[in-house]
Amino acid sequence: MTDGEAPKRDIIVDILGHPQNAPSLEELVFMNPDIGREEIREHLQELVDDSTVSTLDAGQADIKDAPENFYSLTKTAKNEYAGTENAWRREYDAVEKTERIETLQNLPRPDVETPR
Repeated sequence: MTDGEAPKRDIIVDILGHPQNAPSLEELVFMNPDIGREEIREHLQELVDDSTVSTLDAGQADIKDAPENFYSLTKTAKNEYAGTENAWRREYDAVEKTERIETLQNLPRPDVETPR
């Protein structure tokens, strides 16, 4: 990836490292403080358009301030990165999270298909 694609790579890595492989936008913003919220949103949309990332409806209407969506890698993208999840999980886990981010991290996700 070129330097201009580095934010997309960072987003992919954060999805891979996330405990449920499906972070919310707020979690991605927290993990990438040097990238603005709108820029992350734009990169996510590009990754969705490229069939790298899937948008999952959070369906958390009964939880205050719950995210609308979670983001997961598509099956094809998961297969591309298979075997790297543990390394990225260690990186992700090493970041000290706020109480809010830990709460978001632990919300239930829709079923996320795992690569075979």
